[in-house]
Amino acid sequence: MPWNPFKRDAPPSQPSPGNLPAREEIPAKKDSSQEIDIIKLESEMRTPLFTEAVIRAFIELVRNLGDKLATYDTILSDDASGRLVSLVLRKVINEARKRKGMGGGQIYFLASGKHGKKDIMLAIENFLKSKKPGIQKALLVTEHIASGNSIREMATILNNVGLDFDVATLSMYDKLYQYSSFFDNIELYFGKEESIAGADFYKKPQYSGVEKGISDDPLPHPTKRPDINYRRITQARKDVRRLAEALKKLI
Repeated sequence: MPWNPFKRDAPPSQPSPGNLPAREEIPAKKDSSQEIDIIKLESEMRTPLFTEAVIRAFIELVRNLGDKLATYDTILSDDASGRLVSLVLRKVINEARKRKGMGGGQIYFLASGKHGKKDIMLAIENFLKSKKPGIQKALLVTEHIASGNSIREMATILNNVGLDFDVATLSMYDKLYQYSSFFDNIELYFGKEESIAGADFYKKPQYSGVEKGISDDPLPHPTKRPDINYRRITQARKDVRRLAEALKKLI
């Protein structure tokens, strides 16, 4: 029986190096983080969100997405907490598309699957159905995966609508294989495993400008805060641009 990498079983034993046939040496993959001065970049940030750990997670996420960056014409941003992460990726994706002579992608900010309210889930599904004709390949972006239940709810909606999509998260609490049953036949890209780096964006409406749960209406999008502090939001947007410019070096 072939070994399943998503199970905890140990991999099958391998032949010793002396028994392996000679083969051409493959150059080691370049460490993308070496192309960015992470410490300097962190010192230039004006909000406490973009820490060294967060920057490193972004670097690995962009590196893992690699050549697929230019294939996404749409970003679907999960919840208010995923807003800034999605904005960074949008700039990187648009640069990748530009280099291939393609137009910029679109972005839609969706309410979270955490609440489990059927009327909101239906509103999200109806909204995506109305946008489906203009979506060829989508990237569902979230800041952090813990249990995986929330993003699984969103993935279920996207599947119901019939969208072609992948999932990207800045960090996830466990190893990839522990989420394998949640994302069957779905490509999941991440920045860091066994990390909570992305959780730094959770419940930070003062920087994103939006918040969930402050409207009684079943809306498909996060709701704008009535007491927006534009100075903080402006600082966060500048950090988004600063980080995205650095990440473009990895394309």
